[in-house]
Amino acid sequence: MFAGSPAFRRLPLAVLLFAAGCITTGGAPGEEGSEVVIKVRNDNFNQATVYLSQEYGARRLGIVRGKGEATFRLTWYLPEIQLRIRFLAGGEVLSQPWTVGSGEVWVFIIPASCC
Repeated sequence: MFAGSPAFRRLPLAVLLFAAGCITTGGAPGEEGSEVVIKVRNDNFNQATVYLSQEYGARRLGIVRGKGEATFRLTWYLPEIQLRIRFLAGGEVLSQPWTVGSGEVWVFIIPASCC
């Protein structure tokens, strides 16, 4: 959908694996109705809009201002999660997909040098 856009970039696996941390409090991946907490820290100066990227569309989580942080809580029904980050100044990145489970807290860091 966005891969044809010249502004589209996929962050390298090493960047987001280093930038993403997970605290597991139990539960199996893909449990129905499990709550997942996503914390996003934006080290970049550009305002970012965060979406959950899904096979059939995207769900907007919210905005993280430049040099700011935001926490999003959601009920999650699928075994994997993937973020799409669009910057107000232009450009976007797509994270690596990760397997999620009930009660997990994910921390994503948008690097200052990104985009």
